[in-house]
Amino acid sequence: MEAWLQYRVTRRIDWRWLWIPIVAAGFGGYLLLNYQVTGNAFAFSPIMYEHWYKKLTPPGAGIQDVWHRIFTFDLTEGLFEFVFIVLSFLATIWCWMKQRPSYAVWMTVNWILITSTTYVVSVPRYCLAFFPIFIQLAEFSAIRWLAGRILIVISLILLGLFATKFAHGTWAF
Repeated sequence: MEAWLQYRVTRRIDWRWLWIPIVAAGFGGYLLLNYQVTGNAFAFSPIMYEHWYKKLTPPGAGIQDVWHRIFTFDLTEGLFEFVFIVLSFLATIWCWMKQRPSYAVWMTVNWILITSTTYVVSVPRYCLAFFPIFIQLAEFSAIRWLAGRILIVISLILLGLFATKFAHGTWAF
């Protein structure tokens, strides 16, 4: 996406773009290693299903599962998962409206990836990789002083909650 945006402006090909396929080569190397060790390049898929009941599905199935868990599990197993799915979705939409297209693509692909499993877990942790959210929050806090302070308080409360859960050994969700 960034290469395309640069090409649109300069109408020149930058030879450094030839390094872009190295990302796919890394994933290909991982698949090759799986194949050499197990005989199946995608051996991780049945292992994920066997141990964590995870397999690829449309995002709606995973989100629906999280919605049902809100009422049957604790906060970190249902409610926080759902809240972070919604917040990251809204941040993705905002990103398409206000930030670079490459950031929006990053947010969209990652949001689809984390919600496209049968058993959606660790959404708050995965959202840490959504760096445009932090840019959005910083811009918002710079414009609205009080909202920024409220955001700091909420962040500190959540940090305390998650650090306590980690200390008690109940941090994984």
